Amino acid sequence: MLLIELCPICSKGNECNKESCWCFQEEFPSEIFKLLPAAELERSCICKECLVSFKKSQLEGGAIMSPITNAEEYDHPILYDKENTQINDLPFILKWASKTTGVIIDLACGTGRVTIPLARAGYQLIGVDIHRSMLEEARTKAQRENVNIEWELQDCTKLDLPVQTQLIYSVGNSFQHFLTNEDQDALLLAVNKHLQVNGMFIFDTRFPNEEELLQPSKEEYWRSYIDKDTQNKVDVYTSSTYHSISQIQHYLTIRKFKNLAGDVIAEKRTNIHLRYTFPQEMNRLLTMNGFEILAIYQDWNETPLTNASDNMIYVCRKVKDLDIT
Repeated sequence: MLLIELCPICSKGNECNKESCWCFQEEFPSEIFKLLPAAELERSCICKECLVSFKKSQLEGGAIMSPITNAEEYDHPILYDKENTQINDLPFILKWASKTTGVIIDLACGTGRVTIPLARAGYQLIGVDIHRSMLEEARTKAQRENVNIEWELQDCTKLDLPVQTQLIYSVGNSFQHFLTNEDQDALLLAVNKHLQVNGMFIFDTRFPNEEELLQPSKEEYWRSYIDKDTQNKVDVYTSSTYHSISQIQHYLTIRKFKNLAGDVIAEKRTNIHLRYTFPQEMNRLLTMNGFEILAIYQDWNETPLTNASDNMIYVCRKVKDLDIT
């Protein structure tokens, strides 16, 4: 009997036959298993597509590259909006927007969660994101609300806009999607390039405290919410594995969709990689890229950072142009 399970990397069917499977004849590099949360190691089989992709990446670059990308968490923008309804960052961004003139840039804007309210308040916005599906949903929502926003499909590390502005912000912990030192430097260089001298850069990232980094590798319940369209309950579980050398947390999110009777009728798994940056590391990183840190908060209410904080909100001022020749 063919037992269809989900690949723990891409969450697609792995065509696994427990009695006589294709994978019995394949060689799996040991490094590929390091990409998985511990809870997934013996739960289901990696699919052939991910195995081939991983082997190809090793041959081409000689580096251990993951077939997981952070794109899969953002492939379903409507689901994203159902799960991300918070606007606690909006008043803070509005306060700084009121101190500026001209266009404001929202980096990694997603579906416009903050971009659209700012535009509705009368500000001129450019929303930038690398995920086409998220931008398409943002554009649809903006049109529905009759607000005018310029949407740009671009990689934020290679940002190329014909403007310099007084304010750039990036919220929703998007800074953690830039996984390598090179990515972080490229992002900050791009921000520097598009800010006027004395312009402001505001962003948030999760605080790498012990509780955050040492989350359980086994599947654990996180939270539940009610799907506003179906009125059905969705239970959300997570597991994670932290890689100390790369400072990257590998998250697996499992959503269990229930019917009104409480029975699980569907399940969706998504993987995401998040880079954690320590405060002293961030201080040097920002200074080297031409910024002065004006404040670091643990929340959008401007509470000072402590050892028990969960988040870091950075308010930075560009103090110099960078020589990129």
